[in-house]
Amino acid sequence: MISLACIHCLSDCKLKEDHIFYILKGEAMNINIIYPDYNNSIANLANSILKKWGLTTNGETLELLDQYLVKDYKNVVVILLDGMGMNIIERNLEKNGFFNTHLAGTYSSTFPPTTVSATASIDSGLTPCEHGWLGWDCYFPQIDRNVTVFLNTDTETGEKVAEESIIWKYCGYTSVINKINTAGGKAYYITPFAPPYPETFEESCKLIKTYCEESWQKYIYCYCSELDYTMHYTGCYSDEAKQMISLLEKKIESLTDELKDTLVIVTSDHGHVDSR
Repeated sequence: MISLACIHCLSDCKLKEDHIFYILKGEAMNINIIYPDYNNSIANLANSILKKWGLTTNGETLELLDQYLVKDYKNVVVILLDGMGMNIIERNLEKNGFFNTHLAGTYSSTFPPTTVSATASIDSGLTPCEHGWLGWDCYFPQIDRNVTVFLNTDTETGEKVAEESIIWKYCGYTSVINKINTAGGKAYYITPFAPPYPETFEESCKLIKTYCEESWQKYIYCYCSELDYTMHYTGCYSDEAKQMISLLEKKIESLTDELKDTLVIVTSDHGHVDSR
C-alpha cells in the first residue's frame, strides 16, 4: 500500500490570517498562498489510471504514482479519505504508524480545494475550470437556483430540484470508471452516492475485498466521507478526529493484509485547518 497526501490545501472553513490576501494601501499582498500544481495534483492521478489502462488521458500523469503502476497488479484500488491533508496526518497519527511508514509522497489538491471540485478531478483527470464542478453548492443560471450538487436539492429549501441530476446535465464529463468499462475493462465505484450505496466504511471495505477476489484485472475507486465529517464538527486536532483517523488507519491496514496482488492507494481530496 502507498499513501499519497494532499498538502497545503484548505477547505470548508475560515482561513487563518496567514493564508489570505491582505489588501493594504491598494496593493494585494500574497501571504503564504499555496497554488495548485497541475503537474503534480489529484487530477494527474486520474490520468495515470487512464494511461495504465491504455486510454487517452486528459492531461499529464502523476509521476509519483506511475512508478508503482509499472507492475501489472491485478487490482488497483484508490481509497479517498475526505479531508485527510498532510497536516492532519502529521499532527494526528504516530510517525511509526501504517500511514506514515507507507507515505510515498505528496501532491496538491485543486483550486478551489473543495470535495466536489477535487473528487470530480480524481474521477475525470480534468481540472475544475475544465469540468465545472466547483463546490458543494453551485448556482445554475439555467434554472436560476442554487443547488447542493451531490444531493440535487435546493440549497435553501432542501427540496429536490429535478428528477435528473442538474450538475450532470449541465457539467457532465466522462469518468475514468466509465472509460475503462466502455473500453472492455472492469472498474467499480464504491461511494455512498452510487449503487450499491454503502452506508459505512466497513461496508465499503467488504465491497473492496469482494471485487478484488474476482478473477479479472480491475480499478476500484472508493470514497469515504471521513475525516471531513468529524472535523467539521469537532475541529482538526480534537480527540474525536484523532480517534477517527486512527480507526481508519487500522481498518485499511487490516484490509490490505487480506488483499493479494493489489496496489492500494490511500489519498485525500483536500486538507483542513481550524479557523481559530
